Amino acid sequence: MAGEFILSAFLPVILDKLISPAIQQVGAAFGTDEKLQKLKRILESIQSVLVDAEGRQNSETSIKNWLSDLTDLAYEAEDVLEVFDFEAQRKRRSRIQDNNMRRKVFFYFSFYKPIMTRFSLCRRLNHIIEKVEAIADEIHKFNFQLNKEVRISFGRPQTHSYVDKENIIGREEDKEDIVSFLINHDGCNNRKIAVLPIVAMGGMGKTTLSQLVYSDRRVEHHFQLFIWVCVSDADFDDIRLVRLIIEAATKEECRLSNMELLQYRLREIITGKRYLIVLDDVWNENPIQWKRLMTLLDCGGEGSTVVVSTRSMVAAKMMATHTIHILKQLHEEDSWELFKRRAFGDGAEETGSLVKISKDIIKCCGGLPLAIDALGSMLRLKNDEEEWKAVLNSDIWKMQVAKDNILPALKVSYNYLPSHLKRCFAFCAIYPKAYEMEKETLIQLWMANGYIPYHEKGDLEAMGREIFDELVWRSFFQNVKEVRSNYRQDNSYGYRSIVTCKMHDLMHDLAQSIMGKECLNFAHAHAPKWEDIPSTTRHLLIPSFPELTSPRSSPILPTIRTIIGSNKYFLEQELPSKYPSMLKSLRVLSSEVKLFNKTMSVRHLRHLRLLDLSFSYIMELPEGICSLYNLQTLKLSGCEMLKKLPENLTDLVNLRRLYIDGCYNLVHMPKGMGRLKLLHTLTMYIVSAQVGRGLEQLRDLNLGGTLELYGIDKVSNVIDAKDADLSSKINLHSIKLSWKGADSLEVFEALKPHDGLRMLEVWNYGGQKFPKWMNVPKQLENLVQIRLHDCGKCKELPPLGKLPFLEMLELFHMDDVKHFINKITWCDGELNTTLFPLLKELQMIHMENLEDWWEVDESNAQVITNRQFFPSLMTLVIYNCKKLTTIPTIPSLQFLRLGFCSPNLADLFSFTLNEGPRLPRLQEHCICECQSLVHLPACFPSIRSLKIKDCKRLKSLSGPGSLTKLQELVLRGCDDLTSLPQGMESLTTLYIFKCNKLVFLPEDLTKLDSLVLESCDSLVFLPQGMEGLTNLKISKCKRLASLPEGLIKLRNLNLDGCEGLMSLPEGVECFTELQYLTISECNKLRSLPKALQQQLPRLSGLRINGHDELIRPFQLGGDYWHLVESIPYYTITT
Repeated sequence: MAGEFILSAFLPVILDKLISPAIQQVGAAFGTDEKLQKLKRILESIQSVLVDAEGRQNSETSIKNWLSDLTDLAYEAEDVLEVFDFEAQRKRRSRIQDNNMRRKVFFYFSFYKPIMTRFSLCRRLNHIIEKVEAIADEIHKFNFQLNKEVRISFGRPQTHSYVDKENIIGREEDKEDIVSFLINHDGCNNRKIAVLPIVAMGGMGKTTLSQLVYSDRRVEHHFQLFIWVCVSDADFDDIRLVRLIIEAATKEECRLSNMELLQYRLREIITGKRYLIVLDDVWNENPIQWKRLMTLLDCGGEGSTVVVSTRSMVAAKMMATHTIHILKQLHEEDSWELFKRRAFGDGAEETGSLVKISKDIIKCCGGLPLAIDALGSMLRLKNDEEEWKAVLNSDIWKMQVAKDNILPALKVSYNYLPSHLKRCFAFCAIYPKAYEMEKETLIQLWMANGYIPYHEKGDLEAMGREIFDELVWRSFFQNVKEVRSNYRQDNSYGYRSIVTCKMHDLMHDLAQSIMGKECLNFAHAHAPKWEDIPSTTRHLLIPSFPELTSPRSSPILPTIRTIIGSNKYFLEQELPSKYPSMLKSLRVLSSEVKLFNKTMSVRHLRHLRLLDLSFSYIMELPEGICSLYNLQTLKLSGCEMLKKLPENLTDLVNLRRLYIDGCYNLVHMPKGMGRLKLLHTLTMYIVSAQVGRGLEQLRDLNLGGTLELYGIDKVSNVIDAKDADLSSKINLHSIKLSWKGADSLEVFEALKPHDGLRMLEVWNYGGQKFPKWMNVPKQLENLVQIRLHDCGKCKELPPLGKLPFLEMLELFHMDDVKHFINKITWCDGELNTTLFPLLKELQMIHMENLEDWWEVDESNAQVITNRQFFPSLMTLVIYNCKKLTTIPTIPSLQFLRLGFCSPNLADLFSFTLNEGPRLPRLQEHCICECQSLVHLPACFPSIRSLKIKDCKRLKSLSGPGSLTKLQELVLRGCDDLTSLPQGMESLTTLYIFKCNKLVFLPEDLTKLDSLVLESCDSLVFLPQGMEGLTNLKISKCKRLASLPEGLIKLRNLNLDGCEGLMSLPEGVECFTELQYLTISECNKLRSLPKALQQQLPRLSGLRINGHDELIRPFQLGGDYWHLVESIPYYTITT
């Protein structure tokens, strides 16, 4: 499948290289400077016609072939130029060697190595010039038009409130509905502010409709203050958004950056005024962030309204206070009117034949104003009827999937993308459909392949983020969300450090059609062979390295630039030693493979920019990796066996990102890490007392993202700690500080981070007090997640209850803490202040001296009564807190886990029925090893999942009717439990392990779907009425004699070690759905019922191990053998 060729954004990269001082210097030394200038002139002449050539390639095969040849040549030219640059970097490195080595290295470079390199480069350069001249000579025959001057722009164009009403068609009814709401609503759900979302796919006209409403005269008379903000940012930055609102309201620049000052200024502007705020192009789906903004806006006058335009129905439902306005496609008449104005405006001839063609084209646009407008504007410049027919008959309209008409409109949108966006989008075809792509990883891949153009306003990463955001805005990416870095938990609490997105299936089809065989993914296939991979392929996603079918003849693969491993099985594979020499053009190797051994030569990978060996088994990297001067990203996260990094790692002067978190066997860092001036991601740093390995190395690094500091106990004085200058590193969102038990309060004090930090972890700190900055809520006010681990000597916790955005708090081995909230926290501040207002998850583990939730005396008893706390808490884990005897009232709690609790467990469940249940919303409850628990109280009216493990004295669960909503019940090691309550009418899953006194199960388990019983020695029989059961596993229930009748939906039956079982149900209706049958060590079971015999040919799996009488009919020559041999997977043994 031939794709498209996008060179107009690629050739400028090559032209920039040709004028770089480094390449010019090496060119002069090699005597190739004139040839390089010649190549530059020829490429500039080609660049001047590329826009026209790319636009015509789909309709003219000869031009597509011409672009194909030029693309191959451009890649080859880039490789050659990078060799020039590589040599320049190597020479530069030789000059900073010590005096004893410098002459030898320089002699080798100047007199021996250049003889080979010069000859090779001159030969390759001459070859390229000859071919590019031949390609340039063909330009005249295509009659290309010269490019119009195009300025590369980054980011979405800012929207505004002005609209040309005369050119808006088909939205009058929508406008009237919204205007009527704005003027007439009288508050929604007892809220002062109304929020009205406008929802539609991209290109449908949400912004235009908002502009119409905003400028309506009735609206202008109704509201006192008007604010229009183009949000257009998936990150929904609170500070930025508040600043934009202030600027829109005051029409003046706002330079404030402190959130406290910003919110004060905002309230000053809007308090008491009936305002209309339009937030255009909102993507945020995080309710916490939205709630923060609404809290700041709640001081407006009665009738204040926020209109939000968004493509996300999730966001719309989260924001709406009344209704959601869904903007639909234009009707056929309105579509025609809009197209007519664009295509036939200013006197263009509206002939009958063109009208017919136009209406056929409009049908293909699916009522999308953007597509209609773009096509109409394009056709306005074409006067020939044949040109209009060419558009109608374009291959674009044949690119439909099934009956979906959206893809052609997307192709139109793609055709209008700037070239640099086209390359970045099309590259994503390397991923499978529905793949969740990480924003930062995409940016790194784009950078490694040279897809991000240089821009004077910012660094490459910033440009990459703007490209990503623009592709999101244009709907090429969708489902943008923030997820937790661990296990990609998007719905868990705490700081979400990773932004991900997906492509719609139709968008993926579009990307594949553009890239053709240039991008191939074998994600769901077996390992390919090299002969399966076309010579035009440059980017590969594969499950393992392709086989070398002929060990004697290693293929050279100059076209491969990206190899990404698609699954964990790369871990089991070691890179064949011949591969580096085969993959000389490789830019990206992301494989999680047991890759390099210490002696492997990597010198051939001189173009490599991204190397990802995360979670590999490597123990040591070869020193040769330090000669990969182009390397930008090195990922070694989770390489637990890695013992050291190469000492010359600091030679990698272009290194921008070093991921070494989870490399727990590393002892120290290479000396002089501060020399890596471009490094702005360093996920872990190990402090050492040796010169050049201390915290001072971090001083001048502009680090962002996550930073874990280990070995802080080796910091000898406060000055060294201050050298880290953490407070200036405002791009860090997460910091972990780890000691080995040292008491170093002054050092801890000097490690104060900036006040925008989102996640803080403190491990193994040996002091009795936390630093002052941890006791100042303003310093930590933006924290979302805190972990305090093994700070066993600290007497009190910081005043964490005052942190306004804290969602997750984890306390582990805080051995000397007696009160969760100390007296000072209670008494300081306003009496009605809510503590822990947004906390969602609280874990308190191994806090053996924790006595109470708060420190109480006569002076603060009344304060405690008036205070509110935990209004948002949903998950609570208490483990091995043996002195804690109570749980406060937490109406919002949904998950509770208790383990190794107080012997006085009755106090822990001190819920009085007169007050009603204190945990009315609790849905999941897990109790582990609470030896004093005898009876479970009936205080969980909403419980859905209940797990009780190793509570040896438990005799009964809640009384009849108290577990009516329970869906999952897991019981393990409850030795005294004799029965289960009636009334569990919603139960679908029941697992019981080692409950030796349990004699029977209740009779009303009519909705049970899965039943697993193991080592229940007293269980004699199972109840009838479980017709819905699909999965039944019984193991080592020695007294169980029979199974119930009516198992008509059973799909999986597993019986193991049931010594008393003598027969299975005989009813012909049983086992008709059975797919998998396992019978093992049921020695009294001698035969199967006839119903089950008839079902044998339909089984997918059969395993029988038992008495000779049972297995004899299933063996070769037995009565059932002809039935068994058709089963795909079976095992018959004695």
